[in-house]
Amino acid sequence: MPCSADTIPKPKNKADGIVMDSITSSPDAIYKSQILEEMIAAYKRELMAQEEAAAPVASATAVELEIPAGPEEPNKKGCFGDNCTIVGGNRRSQIENLNVIVLCSTGSPFSFINSVIRRDFIDKGVPKINMFFIVGRDRADFLDTIVDTFKKYDYVSSIDGLILGREGMTALKASGLGDRSIADIDPSAYSASFIRGLVKNEQRDPFNEVYGKYLPAEDIQKMFNTIQKGITMKPPASKEEDENPESRYFDRGLLPIIVPSGGRKKRSTRKNNRRYKKSKKQSKKMYKKSKSRR
Repeated sequence: MPCSADTIPKPKNKADGIVMDSITSSPDAIYKSQILEEMIAAYKRELMAQEEAAAPVASATAVELEIPAGPEEPNKKGCFGDNCTIVGGNRRSQIENLNVIVLCSTGSPFSFINSVIRRDFIDKGVPKINMFFIVGRDRADFLDTIVDTFKKYDYVSSIDGLILGREGMTALKASGLGDRSIADIDPSAYSASFIRGLVKNEQRDPFNEVYGKYLPAEDIQKMFNTIQKGITMKPPASKEEDENPESRYFDRGLLPIIVPSGGRKKRSTRKNNRRYKKSKKQSKKMYKKSKSRR
């Protein structure tokens, strides 16, 4: 499923090109970025509604214990352009002010993230940023690659992260839905393979249940039809992957990483030392020759 109309992946063969053309040229074309934006907005509304429902209980407790109520609205501090630090406010207002931007990457993810940081923060006057990455347990080792890549940049102040548990994901991917209903499955066990399996087996009702809380029915059907076309394309070469890899930074309690001012210093290598010594000797010889000529 393409992320956006501007980031269509290059087809691997002619047959895949035909399928991709049929997806992008369809009047029912829908993209991953659109789906994510709608789901994020719906989930924020759900969380805010939960906070509103809990608010009367919290207020009554505060009055009973004579606890002064905190500020309802958050304050913006330390603004650089549109980028501000949000301070205070209740949980509902904090959720409301949380801004999640969906971006579709092209090329190397590291170069893409770097360009986004420079364009949206550094070039707008934000001198330092704190990075926080969230990955699934099956991609835990990728968090290490991210940390090792970005801790060398001088615009990074700290790097932290979270690995989400995916209990039951491997078993669900292997067995499929079976006789169970979607209500019997923890959403943390969902995977792209499980969703593709529902589409492949024409299980529209369970597919609708997965996304019914977050998407309108029309968009759910568009997504089902798009995935149905997409699974006819040539799959990537399969390889054995560890479903539960270790992250040395997260699992060993090494986060957050505080980046020293100036970023990571380059290590002096033996090769560079040899070059330095050689050039120093050559300089001494040249100096002696010039002195003898005098």
